[in-house]
Amino acid sequence: MQTSNTSCVKFLHNSSTTPAAFRKREYCKRKQVKGVLSGGLRFSTDSDDSLNKIYSERRLMGYSMEQMFDVVLDVAAYDKFLPWCQSSVILSQKPNFLLAELRIGINPLTEKYTSNVTYSRPFSIFAESKQGRLFSHLVNHWKFSPGLKSHPNSCVVDFSVSFKFKSAFQAKLGNVFFDETAKAMTSAFYAEAQRRYGKESVPSMKIKVVPKKNNTK
Repeated sequence: MQTSNTSCVKFLHNSSTTPAAFRKREYCKRKQVKGVLSGGLRFSTDSDDSLNKIYSERRLMGYSMEQMFDVVLDVAAYDKFLPWCQSSVILSQKPNFLLAELRIGINPLTEKYTSNVTYSRPFSIFAESKQGRLFSHLVNHWKFSPGLKSHPNSCVVDFSVSFKFKSAFQAKLGNVFFDETAKAMTSAFYAEAQRRYGKESVPSMKIKVVPKKNNTK
């Protein structure tokens, strides 16, 4: 059965109950899944906004800026403590920059990509990739700032991740995985800090980000 990608997109919304229609819908579904896993087909009919996923949080940590910075920058150890990270390898490194290759996911939905990481110790880490099969861009940004004055060994960590799927079907398939990964990722970094450095100087807690008021009249 030969059916174009455009024909499949239109036909999947066809509600006909004839045997021929049923067979064609099943064929198109299989073609979609095969395309997602091979990185070949794209069935995007939605706006670009539906392909974007963004997650961010701010948290007070009972560890210093330097300690949290070192945990996040230890990319070579990601496969030892980050959920769904199957491998992490440093390909090259120079002052304030490293190139890493990572494989993440749960088989058969896995993604292997390279990440360009720039950093300024101990203030920020910025990682960007544009070479994925499932995504057109993946950006992670970490910012570290002083914590409580009464607890010098504390800091505030701001984390954000921006992810854009290449197709609407891939976005639907990966939505659950993205949400779980983004939320579990930050927790895994904090758990690793506790494993490395011991008890926190203050309990970790999320901080609500209050938007700045616009005083312009």
